[in-house]
Amino acid sequence: MKPALPPRAILLMAACCLTGQALAQEKAGPGAGDFKATPTAEEVQQAVLDEAAAAADDYRKLAGQLIALGLYQEAYDLLAENLKKNPNDIETRFLMGLALTELDRPDEAIPLFEQLLRENPNLPRVRLELARAYNANAQFEQARAQFQAVKALNPPAAVGENIDRFLAAMDAQRFWSARLSFGFVHDDNVNAGPSSSSVLTSAFGLVTLDPPSLPRDDSGWTLSASLNHVYPRSRRFAWQTTASFVRTDYSSVSDYDSDNIAISTGPTWKLPRYVVSAPVVYENMRLGDDRYSSAWGLAPQVQHPLNERLMLEAGAVAQARKYYNTATATTRSDRNGGVYAAHAGLRYSLDETSFVQAGYRLSREDTRQAYLDFTGHGVFATYLKGLPHGLTLVVQPSVARNGYDAREAIYPKTRTDVIYTLNINLAKELNKKGLSLALGYTYTKSDSSLDINTYDRNQVTLQLVGVF
Repeated sequence: MKPALPPRAILLMAACCLTGQALAQEKAGPGAGDFKATPTAEEVQQAVLDEAAAAADDYRKLAGQLIALGLYQEAYDLLAENLKKNPNDIETRFLMGLALTELDRPDEAIPLFEQLLRENPNLPRVRLELARAYNANAQFEQARAQFQAVKALNPPAAVGENIDRFLAAMDAQRFWSARLSFGFVHDDNVNAGPSSSSVLTSAFGLVTLDPPSLPRDDSGWTLSASLNHVYPRSRRFAWQTTASFVRTDYSSVSDYDSDNIAISTGPTWKLPRYVVSAPVVYENMRLGDDRYSSAWGLAPQVQHPLNERLMLEAGAVAQARKYYNTATATTRSDRNGGVYAAHAGLRYSLDETSFVQAGYRLSREDTRQAYLDFTGHGVFATYLKGLPHGLTLVVQPSVARNGYDAREAIYPKTRTDVIYTLNINLAKELNKKGLSLALGYTYTKSDSSLDINTYDRNQVTLQLVGVF
């Protein structure tokens, strides 16, 4: 007996086959019971290649067997070589289309199937494979039309069920998504006030701070909403747009109420070994009742899988930023400038619901005042773990060092900040429709060369989150 190997490709082809015939058949012969073990995939592949020497003229059969084994490139090469001798052969072109679809080259498979249907529209199996190629190439409306055309022919039950599964999967695709959250926030240092009640200055020596300058404790509410849209143009190219709004409103310290708007839009390319995006980004922030800052620029990103578990991620940001005078809403010409950043990190998947990530970030802000210009270096990490009972834990520690270029005249030293941050979030899934409850905690410690910028801060949030 020569056992047949049932890879994904042949199962799919068998499911789609309207003729009811499998591309690979099991053959039995004398002595079949003498086999003690199933041959390895390598042995089966070698047997197929050996058969080529004995039946070189029957390349179509060999190509079908190569496809059944998942050797799509080998099948394509064999078919392409023989197509030169038989340019009008229907089966050769059909098998080439199958191989190209499985090689993630549906844009090349589509013209082959379309030409076959122009020559003979009564080929439902070709139409079915054309629908699969359209779907793989993100041409969803064309795919739907071809699937429905085949279904209208009353195909065998197994084929009809297979078409229904494809159509259901297409209906489940979401090009729009939204996230909405609302909840409670408590902050024991809303204004990032210094830990010390007195600071050293150059002109006045040791100065005692007024109570409003010291840490101010308050509670309030927070609201966030985001909308994301992906517009696929092909299997390798899409346009993605994201817009978000975050509002924090404190009960007493209203000067630190904030509104943040962020928008990004741009192309994404899915290349054979990389995913690259290059969005334009815009940010606007209001603090209290006044406009605080705005920025726009570019934020390219790249992802590169190193293996099945390890992913390299990197990105950069280049923005022009404006700051505003609170009294007149005019721009602060002394602080307007550029913001630049780059980061790189590795993400390792522990299992289907957990990963760890670590990386490095470099940042730079340039203004028209040297004492406001700084260079920052930071390291960050993330641990995400899916827990039983619909719980998800996220832990994100980071450390950043910001060194300023010059000393501000009022202070005796040039400013250097080392900022430690720890974010912990525990979310509980409430139902299967995207509703969850999230408890968050953030600790921030700024250890600065200037007492005025040395502080500790604790923030706690409890939010109801919906993803649609």
